[in-house]
Amino acid sequence: MAQVDPTNGGLYNARYQDFAKRWEAAPLRGVPIVVHHKAFTYLENWLGLEEVAQLEPKPCVKPTSAHLVEVLDQLKQQPAKTIVRTPYNSPRRRSG
Repeated sequence: MAQVDPTNGGLYNARYQDFAKRWEAAPLRGVPIVVHHKAFTYLENWLGLEEVAQLEPKPCVKPTSAHLVEVLDQLKQQPAKTIVRTPYNSPRRRSG
């Protein structure tokens, strides 16, 4: 922004420094998560999140009971703090 609007370059830099300082304080690195499906690789890498399980074995493939049992077993060994899903995938999605 400073290149496009050099007059306000100092303001942009100050706001960035403030943002960067607050962002570093975000305690997300290493937080274990479950993902709906494998769609969050870049977000996980960027924030340092640790994926411990996927609810769907493949994108748009409903999990089987056996797969969900495996997920539960994984979570007993390594609990997760949250489930990350896309906003366009309803948690109560119906088939067909």
